[in-house]
Amino acid sequence: MESFKWTSDGKSILYTSREPAVKREGEERHNRSFEVGDDSYLTIEAPRSAHLWRAPVEGGEAERLTEGVENIGSFVVSPDGTTLALEVWPSPHMADQFNNRIHLFDLASGETRPLLPVVQAGVYVEVEEFSPDGRYLAFGQTRGRELDLQPTGIFVKPVTGDDMIDVTAHIDRNLDGTAWLPDGESILVTGNDLTVRALWRQPLEGAPERIDLGDIHPGAPIVAPNGTVVFVGEETHRPAELYTMRVGEWKPRRLTNFNDALAEMKLGKVETVIWDGPDGFEENGVLTYPPDHKEGRRYPLVLNIHGGPMAASGEAFDTFNQILAARGWLVFSPNYRGSTSQGIAFQSAVVNDAGDGPGRDVMSGVKVLKERGIVDEARVAVSGWSYGGYMTAWLAAHYDGWAVAVAGAAVTDAFDWYNLPDYNVMNGFSLGGSPWLNDNAMNYWRQSPMAYAHQIRTPTLILANVDDERVPVTQSYKLYHALKDNNVEVRFIVYPVPGHWPGDPVHARDVRRRWVEWIEQHF
Repeated sequence: MESFKWTSDGKSILYTSREPAVKREGEERHNRSFEVGDDSYLTIEAPRSAHLWRAPVEGGEAERLTEGVENIGSFVVSPDGTTLALEVWPSPHMADQFNNRIHLFDLASGETRPLLPVVQAGVYVEVEEFSPDGRYLAFGQTRGRELDLQPTGIFVKPVTGDDMIDVTAHIDRNLDGTAWLPDGESILVTGNDLTVRALWRQPLEGAPERIDLGDIHPGAPIVAPNGTVVFVGEETHRPAELYTMRVGEWKPRRLTNFNDALAEMKLGKVETVIWDGPDGFEENGVLTYPPDHKEGRRYPLVLNIHGGPMAASGEAFDTFNQILAARGWLVFSPNYRGSTSQGIAFQSAVVNDAGDGPGRDVMSGVKVLKERGIVDEARVAVSGWSYGGYMTAWLAAHYDGWAVAVAGAAVTDAFDWYNLPDYNVMNGFSLGGSPWLNDNAMNYWRQSPMAYAHQIRTPTLILANVDDERVPVTQSYKLYHALKDNNVEVRFIVYPVPGHWPGDPVHARDVRRRWVEWIEQHF
């Protein structure tokens, strides 16, 4: 089972499940060969399409509702229970999820019709929610063809008719977490706004209203028919809890106390830093102070750079930043171009500028902190995971002054980033297309940290999962050999587990322990 929903009458469960594997017989029974498509290098069998099923709650045979080679992704059910909105991929191959479209499926007749036809390659759509009266469907759609390097806007389309409303056209942010209000005339949407996780009420026509939640950073809201809103939120010094409020009153109240023990600890102060960056961008990041910080003292500085690059560092509680700060270090998490924190111009500026522009963004922020006189400039560390690992390798190769580096699940070779991971060819939209067309291979190499790895002199810890589909471990092996061959102090730790981050607590703890200890040893 991939995903499931209740039918509106509560008598059945709708779910998606993959086709059974073809069973070979006779002399072919041990033959496991398959044809490769746009899938990750870890694929070990031909991908199988997921289809929609309905199972009665009181028992009995499940009924298969869809057929064919198309793959059913996520789906939502209309309020009256008669219609489903389906995300449909043209095939089950991983990269085809980014060539998806939205279909409407009639539960009674089994008929399917497109709500949104095939969109431009690289433009991703995602079903969100039917309006309370079932007349409209809200969905997310990226505002350009570069996968996730263009913000996602929320659109509304009637289930009958051709008009489509770009309902969040006036919110220049990357948006998600859509929920309709009971009147069916407005939606709630969430998104990163500089270093804050923000919530807006957006009418179908008119200007958005930014809702002030104080120190609470909300996740995706759920709205009940009576106007009760619930969401999981974080505060600067409190991890996730459940909150509620009323539509129109917007006064959140915390319902749970799961993280009282953490919230009562002595934690580091968190503040937003804003500065004038290169290329006319006003930039921002988050600075976490040691819990025992004293004015007038200089402290070691650790850069903990977020991944993505389509993500953002904010003031919401960050466990690892607090762990690092508890060692007596300043922790800086900059939002470089490509971050989902300040609109289309900033987010899309990373397209075909993977390292140079973001690197100048980060270093301009470091310069601002040094000018404050709070940084012990002999003890500055650069570190990050995923694209944060990319930035770590890039910065270590292009800038001096690092005492130590930690490169976790680092993107180091753009060729491997295109050919091997789950997103594979879709990553090419951010680098001018395929590296194998025209002379684009040189462009890929220029934007790969491996092209400059011979310039790195910083003691570096490399961390990676062996079965990482998002950032293949091959890239960490290349960085390791480049540093070792150039007599740079390097350690390479791998975790024999799947996923882009260890999914079990033992290895997740080991990542953080080694990260902290490596920095501490070189400070």
